Amino acid sequence: MKKNKAIKFLLSTIIGLLITSGAFAQQGNPLIQFVGKWEIDMKRTDFVQARVPEWILPRSLEIKQKKGVIRIDSKWYDEQMQQHYYTEYLSLDGTSNELILADGSKRVVSLKLNDEGIGFVLSVHTYNSNGDHDKDFTETWALEDDGKTLTIDRKAQLANDYSIKAYYGRNK
Repeated sequence: MKKNKAIKFLLSTIIGLLITSGAFAQQGNPLIQFVGKWEIDMKRTDFVQARVPEWILPRSLEIKQKKGVIRIDSKWYDEQMQQHYYTEYLSLDGTSNELILADGSKRVVSLKLNDEGIGFVLSVHTYNSNGDHDKDFTETWALEDDGKTLTIDRKAQLANDYSIKAYYGRNK
């Protein structure tokens, strides 16, 4: 009888620890809150003031996470308004990912958590189709409105280049 009680106690303790550790793991991973589908809010994103064309940002994003990698599926339009889909796999350890775009140019991106630990920063380096270095910028990704709005604050490294803050609404 005492053996059965001890086994039940041990099992309930193990189950409790597993549930608690799962909850802490989720709390300790702020990127899990970014997972979902997002559409750009064309009214809130001020392309005119930033003096940039609408095709400079993705129209939609789907963010997934598995272990130490965040996957970003994005839908873009190019200068001719042709639609393109891209997938980037970004490691939480800061390893760079290379993405070849439809025009032959390349994006090299790395991810790190922001200083507050509640969002993340992408360091982006672009190269034209000849392989020559083009632009460098950072994107700070954060959530607003209780997680209903994703903001991407893109800042170019050169003073004469563009900067823009984009707003994305979460799709249900």
